Amino acid sequence: MIFDPNGGLLEFYQLKNRRYELKQPDENGRHWIDSMGLFLGTWQGTKEARTGYWLRWWNGAGNLLFWAVEQIEQERQADTLGTRLIVASGYAADGLRNLMVTLEKQQKNALPSWLSSHPGGNQRVSDLENLITRNSYNRYAYEGVGRHGEIQARVKKLLQKKKAREEKK
Repeated sequence: MIFDPNGGLLEFYQLKNRRYELKQPDENGRHWIDSMGLFLGTWQGTKEARTGYWLRWWNGAGNLLFWAVEQIEQERQADTLGTRLIVASGYAADGLRNLMVTLEKQQKNALPSWLSSHPGGNQRVSDLENLITRNSYNRYAYEGVGRHGEIQARVKKLLQKKKAREEKK
């Protein structure tokens, strides 16, 4: 493979009959690597303060695979959205945070953070803690207790009516 990051040229060679043959890319300018089940191609954009061409991977459906830092940022955004939805639904804001604490305790053979595509457990808990504190979210909402009380009162009333009907008989 020959790649010029300045001009975006990517030449892909494959060994065939003890000789390397230049392979033509598909209509998207990507090369299928059968042994990996992935496409390799060039992507133009900015990463690490450098704008230009980069080698990137795409899956078999043609979807760009994220770099670890992109995946980590998406996970953070999902955690933020999840926490906001929990709060908007009237539940305790730290439900997701508490789940992450539990998961962190259960992980025994976690990948090092530099190798993972997810924020590390401690980092994730810290990010959620900061989100909850920064937005003054209610950490102590009674999760469903109010609705449960309403249901209990209704059931109690129905049972009393049934008992009264049976006593009239």
